[in-house]
Amino acid sequence: MKKTVEDFVKKVGEKSDQDKEVQLNRTLKLFIDPTHPLVTLAGRIPWKGFEKWFTSLYPNVGSPTKPIRLMTALLILKNLYNLGEGKLIPEWVRDPYFQYFSGETEFQWRFPYDPSDLTRFTKGIGQKWVERIIEVSMKLQGRDYGNKNGIVGNYGVGE
Repeated sequence: MKKTVEDFVKKVGEKSDQDKEVQLNRTLKLFIDPTHPLVTLAGRIPWKGFEKWFTSLYPNVGSPTKPIRLMTALLILKNLYNLGEGKLIPEWVRDPYFQYFSGETEFQWRFPYDPSDLTRFTKGIGQKWVERIIEVSMKLQGRDYGNKNGIVGNYGVGE
């Protein structure tokens, strides 16, 4: 069978099996380094403990509308990398390790919520709980929380 220019052009426009596989399989564990510091830290943080603590803050209203793990992770990432909210969200979208740390299992092309949700979350839990999140994170990293080395600002509470 003789190939025509039209056949060639049609074939060039088709996605390869590899392209289709990449599109369909965005599972983070398949392309992240399991020894990356954020991956190991994510395994050490008591996410269920944070959920229990913060769920108790919503007894009359029900559960918070955004995943507690995501909001807690964002506060930790904001502190770890000294990022303002204006830089935190674009970095989260770009970095698969930020996403994995936040509990995502598949790579997200966009931030799944309104960026202002983090500010509302920090106001909702209050400064005491924001400091507790940072304290736990720092202790798990072997950093001293007593003198608050590396902690910047008030974490968005009251901003």
